[in-house]
Amino acid sequence: MRLGPVAFGGFAAFVGGFVCACSSSSPIGPPSESDLDGGSSDGPGSMVGTGDSSMPGPDASGGDASRGADGSMGPGADGSAPAADAMGDGGEDAPNLGPLPTPVCPPGATWGQGTQLAISTAADDLMGAITPDELSIAWISTTGASVEVLYADQSSAQGPFATAAMAPAASGFYAPTKVALSPDGLRLLVVASNHKSFGVTTRSSRPGSFTLAPGGGEVDAINSNIAEGEASFFVDDPVIGAGDTTFYYSFYGSGFVDTLLETTRTGSTPWPDGVSLSGTAGAFASSGSELRRPTGVSADDLTLFYWDDVDATEKVAWRPRTSEPFGAPVTLGALQGAAPNAACDKLYYSAPGTAGGMDLFVAARQ
Repeated sequence: MRLGPVAFGGFAAFVGGFVCACSSSSPIGPPSESDLDGGSSDGPGSMVGTGDSSMPGPDASGGDASRGADGSMGPGADGSAPAADAMGDGGEDAPNLGPLPTPVCPPGATWGQGTQLAISTAADDLMGAITPDELSIAWISTTGASVEVLYADQSSAQGPFATAAMAPAASGFYAPTKVALSPDGLRLLVVASNHKSFGVTTRSSRPGSFTLAPGGGEVDAINSNIAEGEASFFVDDPVIGAGDTTFYYSFYGSGFVDTLLETTRTGSTPWPDGVSLSGTAGAFASSGSELRRPTGVSADDLTLFYWDDVDATEKVAWRPRTSEPFGAPVTLGALQGAAPNAACDKLYYSAPGTAGGMDLFVAARQ
């Protein structure tokens, strides 16, 4: 295989963060490796927001910070917002590199009460992707063994989304995990049912319909890498960056530990093979069949949102530059599949709702 971890220079761990407590539920989540033989895909048992060792713990009564049933998050357990300055020593990087850029998603941000989207269905709706301009959304809708890929468009970021449409049924698709959208909303990237390849379907305009069965093209190189590797390697969890030049995904199996990958490209060329992301103290490393799965990324690629199978919670991590490793993650909790808009002042996610077991929500940054 041609994959390996990226070697980055060290940098001080971020101390700003999100704090939450999570409502208990049993969502349908990403499959474990043992489920890839065609069996059912059981998700994590309960969405309990387990913080990392570097994060604030529960209060004296055993509880965490206040959170609504929709998974919206509040301030720290002591009533104060998390520290906003997470950039380290005066915001200066190594000599000659100049000051660090200000991240689009500020460390220490908090999110308000989530609003359930009207396009939520009676099935379990698992957040997939929102375009940076918020005009297109795509997600997985699943009931038992039935899996549908749904998408919807709106004329402005204030909504509402039009009636959801369904991607065309296709032999060998779709995995009940995640989908991605290109920034312009014209390409829908999906995962094969056996998790052995990605597929892409396109449309000519927004609003418009995806009518073609998923094919290769921009994902051919990654798919070829899987085909050339051992039979027990798999791919999943696609996330396309706002500039359409970065791509994050999961690559796992056969004991491979550094399973969260990033790749970059120039123009619209096929995505090259990814390399493993560098994080703090193995923050992105897998544990057996439990992965750290990318769900969304900020417009500047400095903030990564991901679902943590190990702790059964959503997390977020920052890096000072795209050439440096991510700092210690902080816990979002029940905001499963979290993905930001371009300004990172709204966050789209799935949480227990009223239309089905899991529904779609949006929360504004406070």
